[in-house]
Amino acid sequence: MTAAPGTTRPPARCPAQHGRGADLRLAVFTFAAENHGHGTITAIWGYFRQPGEDHEDDLLETGCLEVPARSPIARMARQIAADPDAASDVEAILRASITACPCTPAAECPAVDEVRLLGAMEHATGTRPGRHAPAPPAPGPPPES
Repeated sequence: MTAAPGTTRPPARCPAQHGRGADLRLAVFTFAAENHGHGTITAIWGYFRQPGEDHEDDLLETGCLEVPARSPIARMARQIAADPDAASDVEAILRASITACPCTPAAECPAVDEVRLLGAMEHATGTRPGRHAPAPPAPGPPPES
């Protein structure tokens, strides 16, 4: 069954809305940033799972990023993983993206790809591409001796 033309409601079998058995309305989100490759690579992803479940078939996983462990993206991911409020922001952005997905036929759902994950991370931490850190304050007068 597919959505009627002109509607935004996804079909019942939409992978983004229902994962492999996961109902997004009830799903619990987990954000992960783990080091691999003897600590040289950081794998970053999130997943939605039914509350109290620990089954792979109830999992809706976001895209996965693998970046150098010392990169700015890895540091941002570790910051989010350590901050429940930031992880909650990532969850809200991804959940809204999945809910709004038009569910057009594609190999992978654009609502849960790597680009959407990185955008949610940037939004949660206030980081944007092209945004520069504020300039350091000008030095004050030399201390009097």
